Amino acid sequence: MGGYRASQRLLGVFLYFATSCHRAMRMRGASRAALAWAGERARRRRGVQRFQLLHRADVRHGPDCRARVDGLGADQFTRARQNGNIVETLARERAQVELEKGACVESGNVAWVLVSAALVLFMTPGLAFFYGGLVKAKSVISMMMMSFGAMGLIGVLWVLYGYAIAFPATDAGVTNVPWAIDFNELGLSGVLETPEGAAYPPLAFVAFQATFAIITVALVSGAIADRAKFGSWMVFAFLWSTIVYFPVASWVFNFGLAEDGSFSYGGWITKGMQDVFGVGAIDFAGGTAVHINAGAAALALALVLGKRVGFQKGAHAPHNPPFVLLGAGLLWFGWFGFNAGSALASGSRAGMAFAVTHIGAASAAVAWMLAEWVAKGKPSLLGIASGAIAGLVFNYTASSRLVFRAAPKG
Repeated sequence: MGGYRASQRLLGVFLYFATSCHRAMRMRGASRAALAWAGERARRRRGVQRFQLLHRADVRHGPDCRARVDGLGADQFTRARQNGNIVETLARERAQVELEKGACVESGNVAWVLVSAALVLFMTPGLAFFYGGLVKAKSVISMMMMSFGAMGLIGVLWVLYGYAIAFPATDAGVTNVPWAIDFNELGLSGVLETPEGAAYPPLAFVAFQATFAIITVALVSGAIADRAKFGSWMVFAFLWSTIVYFPVASWVFNFGLAEDGSFSYGGWITKGMQDVFGVGAIDFAGGTAVHINAGAAALALALVLGKRVGFQKGAHAPHNPPFVLLGAGLLWFGWFGFNAGSALASGSRAGMAFAVTHIGAASAAVAWMLAEWVAKGKPSLLGIASGAIAGLVFNYTASSRLVFRAAPKG
């Protein structure tokens, strides 16, 4: 009896150890499987992170930067994964150096140029309200149509041949011919692709400069209130933009800068005057090509057409001061795109231009208000609006050297 019980105990101990060994072997196998699964998951995670890295490089910086990121080594990618901020590591490891050299399109700068183009285009409806509120009630529709007519007509002419005249391709060290045209850019056929090393797509710059041409022509329309019909104005806009504005824009805007800040190429106002007098004209945001150009044309047009209808009856009060205030507000708003957008980058130069734009408009509005207070005993809505617009126009030229010198890095 005792031997039987002893044998049962030995058998129980054997079965216990056998079961324990079997369980341990199963757990060991499960552990190996778990480790293998974890390793595969980690590899997949690294693959997803690498895909995200490539995708963000493609979206934020373009296919050129994606190609560079695709060439990151295992060590570089491991550091990117460990740092936790893939895009920041991308910029630090590879893209930042290339971006500083201008080899990759910077999406932030492109966005700023496009937004600035929209702001400048928004100025033309503002100008329509500003002019429309100043004229007599019977002329408001015709006055506003002139601004909107310019938006359509000049937009089409700019695409067909305006850009080809204003920005012909020029080699370094060359002064542009006063009335030149680049036939390769007719219809924008030569600017559809972004060349290697460009800081932004050429079409973004084309759109931005198109809004300059539109607002310049629309500015002239204020000189012919009650003097010309809409059809005659459209014919004049077509001829003047073709013969005058497009070439003048080339003289002023189509230039390049050398490393020392001098003009490497440009029109006779920039590179030409630099060659003769040692310094060329500094026009940061269109004081010459836009306001001086439009003002001279408006004066000549008013002298040719003579006095407006009903002028002998004396000056009339603006029929709709709220329209004037609305137009002035829209112009003030859009002017930030005009000045700060001319930096063509969302950097320190744009910030300086943005600041001086607002300071100039605000200072002139307060100065005009105080002058009226002293002269007439009270300020007027039209006076404040006129002062703000005068300040916006004045700081175009006055702030050019300040913007260039105080913030050399855009």
